[in-house]
Amino acid sequence: LEAFGTKTGKPRKTVVISNCGVC
Repeated sequence: LEAFGTKTGKPRKTVVISNCGVC
């Protein structure tokens, strides 16, 4: 799910980031 975070521009290791990269 980290890939989703970095894809949105927010390199974070949070599961929520995969659903909302802006949060």
